[in-house]
Amino acid sequence: MITLIRYELIKIFRRKSVFISILLLLGINFFFIYPIAEDNSNKSLYQKWEGPVSHSTITSAEKIVSEAESNMSVDQKQVDMAEELLLIRTLEKWKESDVHSKETRIGKLEEKGEGDSFVLRKLMLEKKLREKLSYTEFYYKKPAEKMVDYVGRYGYGFVSIMILIGISTIYTKEYRTNVDRYMFSSKFGRSKVVNAKILTAILFVLIIQAISVIFNFTFWLVLDGNYGWNANIQTYDYYMRSPYPFDFLGYYLIKITVQTVAGIAFALLMVWISLWARKSYIAMAIGGFVIAIPIMIEMNLGRSDLLFFTHSQLMMVAPLFRYFSVINLFGYPILYPVLATFMLLIYISVTLLFIYLGVRRKQILK
Repeated sequence: MITLIRYELIKIFRRKSVFISILLLLGINFFFIYPIAEDNSNKSLYQKWEGPVSHSTITSAEKIVSEAESNMSVDQKQVDMAEELLLIRTLEKWKESDVHSKETRIGKLEEKGEGDSFVLRKLMLEKKLREKLSYTEFYYKKPAEKMVDYVGRYGYGFVSIMILIGISTIYTKEYRTNVDRYMFSSKFGRSKVVNAKILTAILFVLIIQAISVIFNFTFWLVLDGNYGWNANIQTYDYYMRSPYPFDFLGYYLIKITVQTVAGIAFALLMVWISLWARKSYIAMAIGGFVIAIPIMIEMNLGRSDLLFFTHSQLMMVAPLFRYFSVINLFGYPILYPVLATFMLLIYISVTLLFIYLGVRRKQILK
C-alpha cells in the first residue's frame, strides 16, 4: 500500500503543471500581501501600550484622539493606535449591554412559561458564549490578524485551485494511458488501488495545506514579526460581532483544521468526479463549478444559509464564525460550526461510498 501511495504522489508532483501552479499561486499571493506587510512602521508605537488595559491607558488614548480632532498635525498612526485601544473598552461595554439585554429577555420568556422554547434556548446559548468574552488586554496584532485572514482568502484560493489541478487527473490519466482496462479488471484494482488513490488525495491536501501554512507564517514572521496571538478575534473588524471567545492563536488553529478537513472532502469529491469524467479538463471544469457557483450565487443573489455548508464556504471557514448563527433542530439551537463539522463528516462518508460503488460498477461493466 505504501508503495502504491508513493507512486500515486510521484505521478502528481512530477507533473510540471503542479510545480508551476504552486510557484505561480504563491507568487500571486506574495504580490497581493506584500504591500500590506511592508508598512510596519507603527509597530514601535504599541510597545508602551501593550498589556492590561487600565484607566490611565484609556485616559491617555482619549487624550490623543481628542487632540487629533483639534490639531491636524498629530501623527495619524498614533491616533489609529489610540482608537484601536479604545475599541477594547467599547467591546467590553457592548458585551455587558448585550448580556444584560439577553438576561432581561430570558426572564420575560420564563415568566410567560416559555422555558422550553427554541427562542429561550437560543438566547441562553448566545448569552453563555458572550459571557466568556473578556476584553482586558491590548496587543499589536497585525501579524496574527493577517495570518488568520490569509487562511480564508489567499490560502483558500491556493488550496482549492491546487486540489483542482492535482486531483483532477487521479483517474482520468489512467483512461488516457489505457491502464484503466487492467485496473478495473481485477480485485486488486478495486481494492488496493482505490484505497491508494483515496489516501493519496488526502495526503496531497495535507502537503498543499502545509505549504500554504509555512508560506503564510514565514512571510509574516520575516516582514512583521510574530505578534498578536493573544488578542481577541473581536478586535478584528470582520469578527467584531462574533460570539466565540477565541484569541487569534486558537482561532488560527481551528481555521486551519476546518479548512484542511473541508479540503479533504473536496479532494475526495474530485476523485469521484475524475472516476467518471474520463477527461481531466472535464473533471477540472466540474470541480471548478462546485467551487465557483456558490460564490456567484452569493455575489448576485446575496448570502443564503444553505451556502454556508457548500464545499467552497466550508473551505473559507470565516463565515461560520462571523456571527452567532444557529439552526433549529427539533427545538434545540445548533451552532453553524457544529453543524459544519457534521456536514463535513457526511460529505466525506457519502463521497467515499460513491467512489467505492463507482469502482465496483466499472469493474462489473468490464
